[in-house]
Amino acid sequence: MNKGLAMVGGATLGAGLMYLFDPTAGNRRRSLIRDKFVHAAHEVEDFTGSKMRHLRNKSKGMMHEMKDAMTPMESDSSMS
Repeated sequence: MNKGLAMVGGATLGAGLMYLFDPTAGNRRRSLIRDKFVHAAHEVEDFTGSKMRHLRNKSKGMMHEMKDAMTPMESDSSMS
């Protein structure tokens, strides 16, 4: 691995850790990051829940359509 690239990577990692573990603002920054992850998880859960409901309703509708298509229809002569 290139020594320069390793040095830049190490400096970037160090700066990120200093940013997150800063004694005065680090706690707030970590809380903001945690809140963003929790919000994203809820968004994913809501999205997948709605898609699953849609899929379930769509499949129920298709099953009813198939059942209706297989049910014999009454003839008009029985009404006379």
